[in-house]
Order: sequence, then C-alpha cells, then structure tokens
Amino acid sequence: LTCAAAIAYLAALCALRSGADRFTPAEREQLQFTASVVALAAGVSLLWKVIPDTYLGPAWMALALVALELGLRRWPPEFRWQAYFVGALGVGRVLLFTVLPFHSITATPERIAIGSAALLAYGFAARVFAESRRAVDVASACGSFFVLVELWALLDPVLVAPIWALFALLLTEAGFRLDVESLRTQGHATGLAALGRLSVVNFEAAHRIPAVAVVVAAHYFESWRHRGLRERLQAWECTLDRPYLYTATGLIVVLLYKELQAPYVAVGWALLTVALLGIGRAIDLRDLGYQSYGLAVLALGRTLALEFSAAQIFASIDQRIAVGAAVAACFFIAQFLIPQERPSRLFYSLLSTGLATALLF
Repeated sequence: LTCAAAIAYLAALCALRSGADRFTPAEREQLQFTASVVALAAGVSLLWKVIPDTYLGPAWMALALVALELGLRRWPPEFRWQAYFVGALGVGRVLLFTVLPFHSITATPERIAIGSAALLAYGFAARVFAESRRAVDVASACGSFFVLVELWALLDPVLVAPIWALFALLLTEAGFRLDVESLRTQGHATGLAALGRLSVVNFEAAHRIPAVAVVVAAHYFESWRHRGLRERLQAWECTLDRPYLYTATGLIVVLLYKELQAPYVAVGWALLTVALLGIGRAIDLRDLGYQSYGLAVLALGRTLALEFSAAQIFASIDQRIAVGAAVAACFFIAQFLIPQERPSRLFYSLLSTGLATALLF
C-alpha cells in the first residue's frame, strides 16, 4: 500500500510537471485525477490496516490535512477536494465509533482520540480560512462539538456547565475578532447547551452557587457585548442581547428559590426586584425594568400565598410579619425609584399598599 501510494503520487506529479509535448490536456487531467485518487485511497487503506481502531478517525483527519496542504500548493490541486472527503470520513469515524452512543468516556485512548479530532478540525478550518468560508464553518463546528465532548469527558459533572459557558464566550469573541458568523453561532449553541446542562445537573448539586454565578456572568457579558457591537452583527443577531439578559435573571431567580429558606424566598425576589429596577434606570436598560415588574408580581403572589396558606411554614408570627413587611417595604422603595410622572410608579404603589393591607388583615 505504501508503494502504491508513492507510485500513484509520483504519477500525479509527472502529469503535473511534464511538458506540453508529453500529454494532451485531457490526458493530463485524467492522469492527475486518477493518480491522486489512487494515492489518497492507498493512504486511507494503509492507515486502516496499521492504526488502532480508536485512533483511526484522527489519523484519517491528519491525512486529510496533509492532502489539503498539498492541494492548496497545487501538488496536485485535485488533492484539495479529495481532502474534504477524507476529512469527513475521519470525523464520521470519531463520531460514530468513539462518541456515539453517548457514554461515560473514561478510557484514555478515547479521550486522546476526541481531543486530537478537535485540534485537527480547528487546524483544517484555519488552513482553509482564506479559501472557503463554507469549509471553515463545517470544520470549526466539528471542532467545537468535539471540544464540548472532551470537556464533558474530562471534567467533574458539576464543572461542565460553567466551563461550557466560558467556552461559549471564547467562541463568540473569536467570531467577533475574526468576523466569522458561524463561530458566533457555535458560541450561542454552546451557551444554550451550558444552560440546559446547568438546569439538569447543577441546580440539584450541593455546591451550585459558583457554577450558576459563572453562567449568569457569562450571559450578562454576552448581552452587554452584543449591545455594544450591533453594527457588526447580522440582522438575526441584533436581538440576542435580550434573551441573554432574561436567562441570566431567570437563573438568579431560580438560585434564590433553591438557596433561601422557604419563608424568605419572596424577600429575596423582592430585593432582586429593587436591584433590577435601580440598575435598569442607572444604565437606561428597559428590559431590566420589565423583569422587575414581572418579578414583583411573582414575589407578591408568593407572599400572599404564604400569608394566607393553611399550611404554616413560618416558625412564628414574628417571622410571618417580618417577611410580609420586608416585601412591602421593597415595593415602597421601588416606587420611589421611579419618577412621579411614570405609570409604573402607580404599579409599585398598588402592590405595596395592597400587600400591606393584606398583611394587616
């Protein structure tokens, strides 16, 4: 197989370098194509015979990278398109025989194979960056997927979500720096995966505050970054700052629910209501104000439900009074943060007065 690959490659170079009097144009093209296919097929077969099964996918991807380099240098140019096929073969091998079906990847050879595949895919994307953006999109997406799987295999389950969130920031920032839309898209998809992982795993873990804090900070940063770079974004990306803003606040709301004792959840939500309203007015961000309105209604509903609930969860009447008074006080404070002419001032006034009335009753 080695001899066949070498001889076929020499035949391709012969057709490429020979003078015009030795081959007709049709002969030259046919010999270059046939010889390059035979050389690459012999290389693929050789690796299949001598490389361990776990490392076969990365080996094919490495061969594709070599063929791509030769094709871009026109030694011969046919290698470029054939390299795409061999690279896809390697990616498929890693995906179908190492990653799927999803399982606990504890074996070191599997981890090495997935990590190598990620690096080779990114190397492929970097090499064709100036040649084909479509190839960059596909190759970088494969690399990002393998990185996510590698992190999932290597890290403690509690750390997967926050590290994925940081990797999402890295992808979107690279997309901004290189002006590659697909990298930003991969960053958004990775951020969504981190959010899903956090919701399933971390909220039920004992030490959830650091992990949730990292994801919340990442989402707030993404929202701020998108607002500052609207002129460089595609039309569909210009509205992504708002979902990130709402998911971050939603995570804080759920974290307060999980961390605080049942009687004090409404107090935590009420304090967050005041904080969102104050920050939103300070930086002129209306969405924080809208979140404040919704959270105020949620805090009011929970407080009323607890105050009038038949099942007493308060330790004493003093605790019951303190919780109701604290929530009402937060609503009064929110009222004074809003100018007199704004209708939302009346909204908070009604909430605070209504809750105080219910508490007295």
